[in-house]
Amino acid sequence: MNGIKERSDKAVESILENEKLTADLTDDAAEVLLDWGIACARTIVQGTLGLDEMEAEEAMYGPMRATRRLMRTVNRWLSRYEILGEDGHAEALQKIITQAGVIYGRDYIPPTSAQQSAFLAEVKALTADVPRLILQLRGFVEHDPSATASSPFSGH
Repeated sequence: MNGIKERSDKAVESILENEKLTADLTDDAAEVLLDWGIACARTIVQGTLGLDEMEAEEAMYGPMRATRRLMRTVNRWLSRYEILGEDGHAEALQKIITQAGVIYGRDYIPPTSAQQSAFLAEVKALTADVPRLILQLRGFVEHDPSATASSPFSGH
């Protein structure tokens, strides 16, 4: 457990101190996005168990950078949701999924194109409730699409 708490505190602090990650969102939506970012940071830190500080810092760099990119993309996407067309929504979702792959590692299975399209169609109804939309997005991104065919976003 050498330094895990300190690493975790430092990673969480780096998320909380970066106002650009949530600048365009309401306080409620920002809180939900921060919760996601903090969960990512803690997951990343847990992956450094047994590493010395130099190795841990190196191992955390890419995934933490991806976490910030994911959060900035969510922030920009949802703050401009109404003015983006379908292509803009699909592009933002793809960027989020790409960053999730870096965060969650090589075992991450991204949603298929069909699942992404189904998700985008479903969340149109949530645009007035951005905090809930972020929760749905997080659930969609973190879900292993091969785990269940009964997901409303499975494309089946």
